[in-house]
Amino acid sequence: MATRGRGRGRGGNRLKVGETQPSERKPKPVRSLIELSEYLHTLNESNFPNYGQMFSDMTLEFASSSPENMNSTVDLIFSTTIESRDHATLGARVCQKIVMHVPTDTESKKAQRTSFRQTLLGRFQSEYSKKDSTRKLSIESWLAIFSFLCEIFNYVRVNDNPLSVIGKAILSTMEWLLNLDDVIDDEIECVCDNLKSIGATLEAVSAEKTSLVFSALRTKIISRTTTCRIRCISLEVVEYRAMGWQDKKNELESYYMDAIADAAAEDEDDLS
Repeated sequence: MATRGRGRGRGGNRLKVGETQPSERKPKPVRSLIELSEYLHTLNESNFPNYGQMFSDMTLEFASSSPENMNSTVDLIFSTTIESRDHATLGARVCQKIVMHVPTDTESKKAQRTSFRQTLLGRFQSEYSKKDSTRKLSIESWLAIFSFLCEIFNYVRVNDNPLSVIGKAILSTMEWLLNLDDVIDDEIECVCDNLKSIGATLEAVSAEKTSLVFSALRTKIISRTTTCRIRCISLEVVEYRAMGWQDKKNELESYYMDAIADAAAEDEDDLS
C-alpha cells in the first residue's frame, strides 16, 4: 500500500500492524464475522495480488447471506480501515474487488455487489453527516475517514465511471476544511496530497467545485499564519493543476521537496 503524505513516518502496509507476519496460506471459506476479521487483518500489499480477489469473493458471499451480515461486514471493513490513514488504499482496493462487476457475474451476483456498494455509501453518508463532531473529537480519526473516502473515489467505479456523488462530497469537504479558522497543517497537507492523487478526476466531476477549493487554497497560501512548509506544499498542487494534472510531476515534486526542506529550516530559525 502506497504511503501518503510527507515526513510523517506513515509506511504500514497492513490493515492492522502486528508483531507476527500475516499468513500466506490459501484462505478457507468465511463462516463467521470473526473469521472474516482474521482474514482481513492478514491482507497486505505483498499478498493482496494473490489473495485479494479470493478474499473479496468470500467476503461478498458471507455479506450477502443476510442483511445483518451485510451491515456487519461493511462495518468491519470500515472500522478496520479507519484505524489509520495508512490503511485507506488497501481498504479501498478490497471494496473495489467486492463491488466490481465481472463478465461471469449472474444477475444475483450483480445485485449482491450493488447491495454492498449501497451499504458502504450509506455508511460514508452517516459519517459525513457528523464530520464536524468527529473532527472535534479526533482530527486523526477524521482524516482517516476522509482519506478512506478519497481512496474509494480513486478506486471504485460503476460502469467505468467515478462515483460523482462521492467526488462532490470530497470537494465540498476540502473547501469546508480550508475555510476553517482552526484548520491545522496536517489537514491542509492531507487535502493537497489527495488533490495530487485524484484532482484530475475531481475536476472532471465538478470544475466549479474544484475552482472553489483552489480559491480557498490560494487564500491559505497568502495567509500570514500559514507556515512556509504548507505554503510550498500548496503551491506545488496549484502548479500541478495549472499544468493540466500531468507531465513533470516527478520534477515538480523534486523541486518542491527541496523547497520544503528549506522552508522547514526557515520555520525552525523563526522559532529559535
